[in-house]
Amino acid sequence: MSGFANPLVGGDGKLVFPQIQSPNFSQSAKTGWAVLKDGTAYFFSVTAEGIITATAFDGTDFDINAAGEFFYSATPAAGNLIASTKISPGNDGLGNAALGGTTTYAALAGIYYAVQMEGANLSFLTAPTEAGPWTLNSRITGDNAGNLALDAGTNVSIGNVTIDGPGSTITADTWHVPSLSNGWSQASGLTCQYTLTAVGLLAIAGRIKAGTVTAGTIVMTLPAGYYPTTGTISIQCRNVSGNGTVNFTLNTSGQLQYQSGAAAGDTIDLDTVKPISMTH
Repeated sequence: MSGFANPLVGGDGKLVFPQIQSPNFSQSAKTGWAVLKDGTAYFFSVTAEGIITATAFDGTDFDINAAGEFFYSATPAAGNLIASTKISPGNDGLGNAALGGTTTYAALAGIYYAVQMEGANLSFLTAPTEAGPWTLNSRITGDNAGNLALDAGTNVSIGNVTIDGPGSTITADTWHVPSLSNGWSQASGLTCQYTLTAVGLLAIAGRIKAGTVTAGTIVMTLPAGYYPTTGTISIQCRNVSGNGTVNFTLNTSGQLQYQSGAAAGDTIDLDTVKPISMTH
């Protein structure tokens, strides 16, 4: 290379200098770029197009590799996993147990453990190792054996079921009588009522008499927590007067709407149990 006393590249095509770099290269300030003789390279601002091929991405507080995506409260290490995305349960490669799917993990005394919920039960994927006692969201206490208990004077609500204080006494929902509209009314003998079961199922029971029978007519409107947040639920009931099937829908505004199968004045057994978290 004419004009250079110290050529950058030798006759064998290999880098002669220990490194080449931009004038503003600073590893501490994270500016510029540098390529080292050992093959290490630093580029602190990159714009790339096309395909980027890599087996893993290691960040200051995350790792993305073939096992999944893992996010930490500080430098990736055992004990500080705070979120992960995995196809199936396993390990992050640093000693942290990780659940399948996309999961965030509760922080206990600055150390993170996976907490899983099955029905109304909370349990640890791996038991804590610090002595405790500690608190989770100021409502649940635990110890280093992985035992969980409710704080005195507090409660935890799961849907419409409330677990009050120590001893985990469960207060179930009661039956409620709805207000009917558009000429629809209660039939004598079997008052129409609704409730939410402990496992989140909407239950409606009783008899009503048909009023306006135009498709889309609102029969009753249920309060929040008793209807789906997405989609529409279809409900089929027996027409006592006509011995046929009467069709209703329950929408995301809590409106129970008549659709078909009845004449004005017909008596209908409005008996159904539906999971309001699912659409049909």
